[in-house]
Amino acid sequence: MTPRPLRALVVLAASAALLLGALAAPSTASTASASSTTADAPVQYQGKDVVYFDLFYQPEVAPKRIFFTANSGPYLRGMSWNRWGQKKTVGRGYYVSKCASCAPPKRSKAVVRFSKRTYCKKQDLYYYKRATMTRKKLEGKSRTVKISGGTCGSRD
Repeated sequence: MTPRPLRALVVLAASAALLLGALAAPSTASTASASSTTADAPVQYQGKDVVYFDLFYQPEVAPKRIFFTANSGPYLRGMSWNRWGQKKTVGRGYYVSKCASCAPPKRSKAVVRFSKRTYCKKQDLYYYKRATMTRKKLEGKSRTVKISGGTCGSRD
């Protein structure tokens, strides 16, 4: 009979071999057909879509949320877009501030305008380079500010 530590090692190695075999079997069949169609695709968007580079410089098509800070700061949510992919697009949603020291209201309507659609040769896609957000306040006045993402996946 095998000693306990060695038996555990044999069982672990056999389990790993079975798992690797199970994972490799279906993927080889699917990658053979997919490799011919996507072999030259540097990015999932392949120059077809227009994207917005988010706070972390990741491309997003028609984002539902836009974050302004990494942790607990303000953000836009519930965004719906008109004419996404055109030279200019307009999105409507809500500006939400979860700031503990901010006075109410913590949520107000917001309109975002993206413009200056630019081609990114490095990633073979188009992106919006300029953006403004207009936040509607309850007092009747609106405030417009510039917002931006990364340029072609990196900082401006």
